[in-house]
Amino acid sequence: MRRRFRNRSQAKEKRRRRLIMVLAMAGAIASMSSTIPLRVLADDLETNPPEKNVASKTKKNRLPSQLALKLRKDLGTRLSVPPGHVSVVESSYTIWPNGCLGLAQAGELCTQALVEGWRVKLTDRSGGAWVYRTNLNGTAMRLERCSRFVDGCPASP
Repeated sequence: MRRRFRNRSQAKEKRRRRLIMVLAMAGAIASMSSTIPLRVLADDLETNPPEKNVASKTKKNRLPSQLALKLRKDLGTRLSVPPGHVSVVESSYTIWPNGCLGLAQAGELCTQALVEGWRVKLTDRSGGAWVYRTNLNGTAMRLERCSRFVDGCPASP
């Protein structure tokens, strides 16, 4: 049974209240659903890694040579030395917590998705050591830690 209103303004007000309630509920549901899958996915990856992650850790546990060269060139440019003076001393496959590879700057927005990649330690002939974080193919790379020889390096985490 529908309730009749005395005038149109009462009916309009009731529709407005319903709309506000529906939008508030939709917003609450949307905010809850965007956080749950990431937690579930992160827990699942720790306990049950997908086949491609297992393959990456076993069969392809070597840093791709093109990526190593790209990192050596980048560090060589920062140091103003040829890439041949920079060497990769250690690399390990990892899963970063976000698109900023776990190294977000203040005020920076990062994609909230797990990112497969590499943690690579490089050294130069003068004894400096630097650690890069990259995604799998090197399209995203960040300097994690750097020695006192490089200007403009982010602070160590």
